[in-house]
Amino acid sequence: MKQVLCVLMATILIVSMAACGSQSQAPSAQVTSPAAQQVQNQPQPETPQASGDSAAHTLDFPDLGISFPLTGAWLELEDHLLTVPVYGSEIDPVSGVMFDFATDEAIAQMNKLIADGESDGGKIEDARWTDSKRLFAVAFVKTGQVPMDTVLDLVGGPEKEANVVEMGVSGDTTFYFCTYPFIYEDTEALSDSSKAHYNQLVSDLETAKSSILLSQPEDRPEVESGATVFFQTTDLDGNKVTSDIFQDHTLTLLNIWGSFCEPCMEEMPDLEAISKEFADKDVAIVGVLGDALDRKGEFDEDTVDLAKTVLKSKGVTYLNIAMCPELLEAVPSDTYPTSVLIDSNGSVVGKAIYGSRDADQYRQLIQNALDTLVK
Repeated sequence: MKQVLCVLMATILIVSMAACGSQSQAPSAQVTSPAAQQVQNQPQPETPQASGDSAAHTLDFPDLGISFPLTGAWLELEDHLLTVPVYGSEIDPVSGVMFDFATDEAIAQMNKLIADGESDGGKIEDARWTDSKRLFAVAFVKTGQVPMDTVLDLVGGPEKEANVVEMGVSGDTTFYFCTYPFIYEDTEALSDSSKAHYNQLVSDLETAKSSILLSQPEDRPEVESGATVFFQTTDLDGNKVTSDIFQDHTLTLLNIWGSFCEPCMEEMPDLEAISKEFADKDVAIVGVLGDALDRKGEFDEDTVDLAKTVLKSKGVTYLNIAMCPELLEAVPSDTYPTSVLIDSNGSVVGKAIYGSRDADQYRQLIQNALDTLVK
């Protein structure tokens, strides 16, 4: 198991970020460079390549154009830093990184699990995130495409509680620094030691803001409409599955998800309902476990077992298969979930769908694709 828990806590979230970055290794507090991995995918964040002390103490997200060299209190308390890279979508166009605080107690519990030989990476990450609190976020949008009022709506929280200031522009991207005063004031649940550490970082937010380096985010890999998807893999029980399954239906929605991705799990009941609703239109839903392979490209039984537990808890009955190199090449993605519509010939229909959707949005996307095939 190597996944980072993509914790999207509703009251303190950048609400637009309905997707998890993919990774291939559970992130430590000082890690996270999400995309080009897993076979990066859902992967989840890879530790930055260290070339000297400075690199070892930098939180680096090249695919998001964000790099945070740690200094002062941020370096001293780096074990308390939690990071969640998030990728926007066509519906919610804001991307960025959330920086949260791990309490002293959470770190102690995580370390105890490790010392006790706990092998469940998800359980360890759960411990790390227990009672975590938001520190700040760096968000970005395409310059000129999203008005400032929309940015405030998307990253300001339910009541626009966040303070959002422009950090700068790199290429065609405008970056914003987001702070959350209403969260900082609520520290009653923290122990004295955690409160002291949290307040130390909150009081030094300006250092974080001035230290962060910005660059043009790397382009997201695109899935070409009309491209052929060919693969040979297995379902999550090890039974052989090939791309011949597309021949059995007029349209198949491939939904690539990760065992650590909360938005992926939240949309599963809707996908289950849609799989039944569209069965009479010869439409199938097929889940693809993006982090089914470990960093060596081998079947990760621990992750697959966790995924099967998730699917059972969400009442999922549609087919779920393991990611494989051929499928990853055909449908590159740095975001979970990512969905792609495939016709009976195994060809991609339309654009890839990045990020989660609600049931009505999926219904419309599927119907649009069906209408396209009929023409």
